[in-house]
Amino acid sequence: MHRIHLAELRDASAAWAGVSIAFVAVNAALAMTLTILYSGSVRLAAGELPLMAATAYTIVQGLNALVIRFVAVPIVAGATSLVVDSRRGALARLALSGATPAQVRGTVT
Repeated sequence: MHRIHLAELRDASAAWAGVSIAFVAVNAALAMTLTILYSGSVRLAAGELPLMAATAYTIVQGLNALVIRFVAVPIVAGATSLVVDSRRGALARLALSGATPAQVRGTVT
């Protein structure tokens, strides 16, 4: 069974790499936006930035984080769904070879 799992992971590596890259890009964009938002909020609270100058660091970044969340969730979910759909035959062969549903789920995750 171990060899079958490794073969499935080897076959699906390119498809899952695309999902992983999308996930990393979304997380990087969100982390950068939230870092800018936090630093702007701290500087605003400390009085280092006037209120009008802080909008680029606070309000704009808050809206940017909101847009990233609304766009990123369907993109990552859609990419994952497409990969699982394209690998459906391989997952069925994995189940037919004796893998339990938990083992199939573990291979996918």
